[in-house]
Amino acid sequence: MSIIGGIGYEDLGTLSSNSPYYSLNNSNAYGGDIYSINLNAGMGYKMYFIHKTKSDKIKNSYISLEAKYNNVRFDNSGGTNLNGNAWTIGLVYGAYSHKVKHYYIEW
Repeated sequence: MSIIGGIGYEDLGTLSSNSPYYSLNNSNAYGGDIYSINLNAGMGYKMYFIHKTKSDKIKNSYISLEAKYNNVRFDNSGGTNLNGNAWTIGLVYGAYSHKVKHYYIEW
């Protein structure tokens, strides 16, 4: 089990229209971009797999389950309030090949 966190940059393109029945082909419907910094933290669990090939090469991989709480604050003045927080759950697969990392994982 590990503690994970991160920081990100969010950019949303918005549409502007007086009617809810706008056309996506209408270039006047583009309302601009809104931005936010995304701060997140959570917990994760990794399970490592070590594979040996016929030529004795070692291939390492892992699968990870992550749950993070994201703090997002969009400034959409004059529009819908998009401030809020979200939970995200991720399933991640990764691989690497390095003798030093293999040594420390086995140790």
